[in-house]
Amino acid sequence: MSREQIAAFKAIFHDNHRLLQKLNQRDVSEE
Repeated sequence: MSREQIAAFKAIFHDNHRLLQKLNQRDVSEE
């Protein structure tokens, strides 16, 4: 993979991780 692809992948993964954290926090607070 090129350095540009790695940077793009990291950015996408970081956004997905933040989204999952928001969903997890919402699920926990609903219980």
